[in-house]
Amino acid sequence: MLNVTNECNPPEIVFHLVGDLRLEDIARLRESFFKAMTREEISALVLDLSQLRTIDASGVSLFVSTKNSIGKFKGQLRLTNMQPDIYRYFARHNLDEYFGLRSSHESA
Repeated sequence: MLNVTNECNPPEIVFHLVGDLRLEDIARLRESFFKAMTREEISALVLDLSQLRTIDASGVSLFVSTKNSIGKFKGQLRLTNMQPDIYRYFARHNLDEYFGLRSSHESA
C-alpha cells in the first residue's frame, strides 16, 4: 500500500511517497499529479522517494508519462532521495539519464 502526502511551496509541490507503488495506486496518483501540474503557481513536481520501498512497471510508466505531460506545461518533474535498489532499476533501464538522476554516491 502507498501513502502519499504533499507540501505545496510554490513554485513547487513535493509529494512524499511512502510504501509500495503498485498498479492499484496509479489512478489516484495520476489524478493528484495532474491537478498539481495544472496549477498556475506550480512549475515543478518533486517526488520524495526516500520512503518508497518498491515500484512496479506501472509506477515507472506513471513517472515517465508525468514527466512527458509536465513538459507540455513548461514544468519539470524531479525524483529525489531514491532508494539504492530503485536507483539501480532505473539505471539498468537507462531511466537515470532520462530523469537526470545521479547515484547518491556521486558528488554534486
